[in-house]
Amino acid sequence: MGVGVAGSVGQHWRVSEINREFQLCATYPPVLAVPARISDTTLTYAARYRSKARLPVLSYLHSNGASMTRSSQPMVGLKQARSVQDEKLVEAIVATSEPTGMVPRFRNERNNIIIDARPTTNAVVNRAIGAGSENMDHYRQCRKVYLGIDNIHVMRDALNCLADAAVDAADVSATASDLGNAEPAGMMARIQSSRSSWL
Repeated sequence: MGVGVAGSVGQHWRVSEINREFQLCATYPPVLAVPARISDTTLTYAARYRSKARLPVLSYLHSNGASMTRSSQPMVGLKQARSVQDEKLVEAIVATSEPTGMVPRFRNERNNIIIDARPTTNAVVNRAIGAGSENMDHYRQCRKVYLGIDNIHVMRDALNCLADAAVDAADVSATASDLGNAEPAGMMARIQSSRSSWL
């Protein structure tokens, strides 16, 4: 998509090597795609506001300029802390989809959505341990949507139940294999053997 290439859809993005030695965020790659107008110093301060320093970075850039970025939850806490640097970073991300690279003064037809994959209750409860969710009063031209997806432990248990059901179906299919249809049983055996490495 031409991140950092003038005249391309990625012209308002740049590649930062701020995480070269994984000193900023141990779980992010050594190079990050970030808005071109945001300095590495601002990124450093914005990372301090995010759980495990997982600041918002580019994950996908569409040919029409729309982007998907990912980050962890902000460290809002009970006192409703905020980070001007994080707010500026999100504002710059919103601006990258504009032809001028600047956020328009007035609301337009674009939807800038901050998606929180957790259930709303989890986000509210996390405030008690110093985390939480973005206060939308401080994120211009954005709205927030909660997806209601449970934590990784609940999702792993659901996946294991699904795999167990597939194995049970394989047992039924094994009876069918006696009648000459061996493929379903073989497929279920492969699913069962690979299940341990899924999550």
